[in-house]
Amino acid sequence: MLAHPSRAAALKLLQQSQLLSEILPELIAWFEDPLQFTEACRAFEHLESVRFEPAFALLLRPLHNTAQSESRQRLQAIHAICRRLKMANEEIDCISWILESLPTLQNIATRPLHVLKPLLADARAPLLLSASSAADTAAERPANDASFAWHYLSRTPPDQINPPPFINGNDLRQLGVPMGPEIRRILTAVRNAQLDEHLQGRDTALEMASQLVSSARTNPR
Repeated sequence: MLAHPSRAAALKLLQQSQLLSEILPELIAWFEDPLQFTEACRAFEHLESVRFEPAFALLLRPLHNTAQSESRQRLQAIHAICRRLKMANEEIDCISWILESLPTLQNIATRPLHVLKPLLADARAPLLLSASSAADTAAERPANDASFAWHYLSRTPPDQINPPPFINGNDLRQLGVPMGPEIRRILTAVRNAQLDEHLQGRDTALEMASQLVSSARTNPR
């Protein structure tokens, strides 16, 4: 139903027949708000996807509380609903990823490339952008975030969006970094700089890593 182009009409029929509250009792209060329900229907009308995951993610957005600091806490209710409806793990992961990524996509044109590129490198990026565009259009906002991301995706080669990392954990161990969280911290910093296109190659990446190692030894955490 949620994968069909007439998903908005189907949602209205479920609401009129009172079946929607039986399927998703967690959203009863939200369904009873005419403005919010109408916006959800408009989002379904503008959603350009043959997959059901972006539609279901849009439906569950009221339960995705971004005020919760940890991803695991935010997604507990989402996972419980999906499991109750007997969804496959891949489907649950996709819905969860879309919900977690929608806030990151906001104002994406002003964010660093190391935020944008991992989103677009994911195979589920088209589903995310379709959901974002539909949500913005339904709320009568310009779909600037999705438009910017689609444009970047169309003009940027895949190996520039997700290039092989310049360095890895073995390189850091050769610099004397012991196994542990420090390796992850340094690798993340170097990878972000690579995605931001601040490094020219492996040599500059190793130089940056060496500087971070020296700084960590001088100013231990």
